[in-house]
Amino acid sequence: MSQKTDSILPNVIVAIPAAGVGSRMGASQPKQYLSLLGQTVLEHTVNKFLSLDCVQNVVIAISKTDPYFNQLPIASHPKVVVVDGGKERADSVANAVNWAKGKGNDWILVHDAARPCVDKRDVLNLIKQAQTSQRNAILGMPVKDTMKRTKKHAYSQDFIQSTGASVAGEQIDHTVSRNQLWHAFTPQCCKLSELSSALTELTNDKGQLDGRVTDEASALELCGFDVDIIESSPKNIKITVPDDLLLAEFYLKSENNEH
Repeated sequence: MSQKTDSILPNVIVAIPAAGVGSRMGASQPKQYLSLLGQTVLEHTVNKFLSLDCVQNVVIAISKTDPYFNQLPIASHPKVVVVDGGKERADSVANAVNWAKGKGNDWILVHDAARPCVDKRDVLNLIKQAQTSQRNAILGMPVKDTMKRTKKHAYSQDFIQSTGASVAGEQIDHTVSRNQLWHAFTPQCCKLSELSSALTELTNDKGQLDGRVTDEASALELCGFDVDIIESSPKNIKITVPDDLLLAEFYLKSENNEH
């Protein structure tokens, strides 16, 4: 689908939870603010969506103590809205969902701040498929590697102490069939009413979300709502460890060379 024709799609709201710390990066600042080709990771991510006509607003959930965001040019963009980030990702998403309710939109896309390489064509295809089917849908990729379920090593402490063995990793329990097994990516395109209902239903009286919820799709699944998965470009990586920045830089340079 041409990005120039995305105005035929319904207006959507994009929610980007960006209150995380990203401790695995080992950096002095959250990973969404690390520099990538002259901009922060977050700017690359947000600008992907701001360039699409069908995006009405980008709602970014930011920590109340965040010292970085207001220094970025995107902070003053008329389509950008800031809400309070929560302790957990789901809390940030819930705050964005609450802002979006009553704005006249049926759909909300939730996207990881640390996925700056998402292909805009994939985003548009996702929205189109969700609108056509009237079902929630997410991007993902079929698993290609052999998958193993593990368990703790069976070695006894006496054996380890007597032999001086160094036990690394875990023991394989069995091989899991990769048939119909997918990696879940973002964005996750959700019916606003269904996502709001699911998050409310799965939150207890203490404001704690059900521990089984790991993303928006899992919340919808647990509440009986249908969710489809559509194949994404493999470039849609999530920056988690330092080497991911180098790969993201390569992908973004390749993308710029295409235009």
